[in-house]
Amino acid sequence: MELNGAVALVTGGNGGLGQRICHALAKEGVHVAVMYAQSRVEAEGVARELTSRHQINAAAFACDITDGDAVERLVGEVSGRFGRLDILVNDAAYNKAIPAASSTSHRWRDSGRPAPRSPMRCRRRASSI
Repeated sequence: MELNGAVALVTGGNGGLGQRICHALAKEGVHVAVMYAQSRVEAEGVARELTSRHQINAAAFACDITDGDAVERLVGEVSGRFGRLDILVNDAAYNKAIPAASSTSHRWRDSGRPAPRSPMRCRRRASSI
């Protein structure tokens, strides 16, 4: 499959696995939108590294994917910046340490992921472009 010149949005692109995905895509010539929820400096660093190492266009974008309106804005910003959106990688996760003693089943269930509908919300919006 030819990926050179495609545009990808990687949610959670500033995290460990997300960074690896971004680099794998960029190595194939894919331009990358690195989405983050809180770690702006880290995401901007990933975008700079992708650009310098792989000679592609990359940029960091903030978004809380549990917010439908924010997802609408994100996809619009990405397609506005790159002119298109071809690939969506849903890799966002909620990573927060919760002491075992204060953990409840509800907190445990929600600790490893964004809201259950968030990946679907991103897919639905991205596929409408």
